[in-house]
Amino acid sequence: MEASDQDIAAAKTRFYPSFNITALGGVVNRDVGQLLESASVFGVVAPALSLPIFDGGKLRANLAGSDAQYDLAVADYNQKVLDALREVADQVNAVRSLEQRARAQDNAVQTVTAAFELAQQRYRAGIGSYLEVLSVQEQLLLARQRMASLQSQQLLASVRLQRALGGGFTPEPARDTAHAATTSAQPNS
Repeated sequence: MEASDQDIAAAKTRFYPSFNITALGGVVNRDVGQLLESASVFGVVAPALSLPIFDGGKLRANLAGSDAQYDLAVADYNQKVLDALREVADQVNAVRSLEQRARAQDNAVQTVTAAFELAQQRYRAGIGSYLEVLSVQEQLLLARQRMASLQSQQLLASVRLQRALGGGFTPEPARDTAHAATTSAQPNS
């Protein structure tokens, strides 16, 4: 954009008259011995004046072209900013959605963990079957597997968000619910 802005400034300066002075000097002689004589030395000074009154259409067209290039550069920049903001918003939404899903799955893991502990107590008390313990343990393992998958997705979403932001984003630390639930995964017989 800055280069396009400079092109516009250059196109505007071409509307002003310009005055140049050109100088040329040298020595000319067929005989090398007479090169330094005053008759062999020459010099020319020529002024040049340029008035853009005859090039008005061309200059206006150049200025319009520079303006159009600037407008294209601004539009391209704006589109890139919008794309970047859209990508950041999408990634923030993905992170939030995964956080909500992880909280719900954490609740599910806690519920199934409590059911597993109850099934173990019932089995030890002799009022429940070991098949019931295994069935609830399977549900617990599936719930933990879903939780691990969600945690993996959360990490990937955080990386994508950091990339969209250009780095420097620090997410809140995730709760470690998998460790608390693993301590009661094995049935006590």
